[in-house]
Amino acid sequence: MKRMVSYATTALVIWGTAATAEHAPLLSDYHPLSVERQSSFGQSTTELAVRASLRMLPYYGVFDHLAYRVDGDVVTLYGEVLRPELIHDAQHVVKELDGVYHVHNMIRLLTDSPAENEVRKRVFMSIYGDSRFSPYTLVSGGGIHIVVEGNRVTLDGEVSSDSDRRLLALRVSGLQGVFHVVDHLTVCH
Repeated sequence: MKRMVSYATTALVIWGTAATAEHAPLLSDYHPLSVERQSSFGQSTTELAVRASLRMLPYYGVFDHLAYRVDGDVVTLYGEVLRPELIHDAQHVVKELDGVYHVHNMIRLLTDSPAENEVRKRVFMSIYGDSRFSPYTLVSGGGIHIVVEGNRVTLDGEVSSDSDRRLLALRVSGLQGVFHVVDHLTVCH
């Protein structure tokens, strides 16, 4: 009887391993991937294609943030954008990719008030007007994305050092009209 249980357990483990190898989990199965991230380590070809397609959108800029998650042949889009066209365009380009059957679009449209635009301008000048951060201007769509919602500013993207990350968050938090800063910047290695 013990031998029979042992064979059954071994068969179950082998079957489970084969099933897992058949559909290995994707990186974005665990957490939405930001379009701004430069690293491609651990990403599937579908994830890489989604990121490349979204980064090339004509209206995608520093005041927008896009992220995505791939679950098999379903892609979920996340983020906040200033232009309504970007919501439709993002869904359209991802839907056209090989291997994508359905796109679930959860991208939100940001408000565009004069007060928020003033905060956007201050944050933009504080970051991109400083020669110390000029390498981040070389990335298509901007290396650091600035999402303004009321008096809250979210910074997203990759920076080259932890000191840059801290300095950017500190600098933005001291600007007039900014009451709260959310730091989603990551350090690329």
